[in-house]
Amino acid sequence: VIKQTDKTTALDYALTVSSDGKRATLAVVNPSSKSILLNWDGKKYRTVRRVDIVGESATSVNAQGKEGVSCTVTENAAPAAIRPMSVTLFVLEMG
Repeated sequence: VIKQTDKTTALDYALTVSSDGKRATLAVVNPSSKSILLNWDGKKYRTVRRVDIVGESATSVNAQGKEGVSCTVTENAAPAAIRPMSVTLFVLEMG
């Protein structure tokens, strides 16, 4: 169960589970201009990898020769704030 601390901001979620049921990938889209904290049961779900895709502003784009959008990969990350205007992917080990 995912618990969102801010109930006024709508986040988009998508979840897929591996065919063996041991891993899940959770995608979270935060279209708002504020960080949103997520929590889940750390005994049932362990974060194996977290990928943050986020720009410096709402109008950030990648143009030739410039980087406006960054991608950060964190191994064994704990649930944390979903950054503003971002897509965050979590690879979760279930069990």
